Amino acid sequence: LRLVTQRKQNETRLEHLANYDELTGHYNKQRLREALDYSLAYSLRYGSPGAFLAVGVDQLGRINTAYGSEAGDGVLLEISRRLDQCLRTTDVIGRLGSDRFGVVLAFCTPEDAAMIGERIAQAIRQTPITVGGNRLHMTASIGLVHFPDQSRASFDVIVKAEGALSKAKQAGRDCVQPYEMSEQQ
Repeated sequence: LRLVTQRKQNETRLEHLANYDELTGHYNKQRLREALDYSLAYSLRYGSPGAFLAVGVDQLGRINTAYGSEAGDGVLLEISRRLDQCLRTTDVIGRLGSDRFGVVLAFCTPEDAAMIGERIAQAIRQTPITVGGNRLHMTASIGLVHFPDQSRASFDVIVKAEGALSKAKQAGRDCVQPYEMSEQQ
C-alpha cells in the first residue's frame, strides 16, 4: 500500500488553479471566457440582452511600487469583495489580468449595465481600503460592451471592453466608458 493523500491534494489544487484565480478565488481568464461564451450563446438564442464590464483598478502599479506587492494584492482582494457585494448572484466575475477584472452581466439591459458600472465605481471610490495600516483611496475605470448587438464572440467582447477601458483611463479615470466604434472601424 502507498499513501496517496499528498498526490490527491496536489491534483485537487492543480484542478482548482486551472479554473480559478489563486489570489481572489474568482474565475481565471479562460473560465471567464467560457462563462461569456455561454451567456452569448443564450443571448443569441433567446434574444436577451447582456453586457460585459472590464474593471481596471486605477494606479495599482503605484501602490505596488510605494507599498509593495502585498499591499497591491490586498487592494485586489478588497476590490474583489466589493465586486461580490455590488453584483447580482447570477453575474460572473473573473480576473482578466494583473489589475483588471471582467464581469459578465446576463439578462441586463444597456441602461442597467451602465447603472451597475456606476455602482461598482462608487463602491470602490467611497470607502478607503486599509492595507498594512495604510488607508488607500482607490478608483476604478470601467469599459462596457453590450451583447449581442455590439459583438457576438467572446474574444471580440473582451477586446472591445478593454478598448473602452483604455478610453476610460484616457478620459481621466474613475468613470464608466461604453464601447463606441471609431470612424476607422
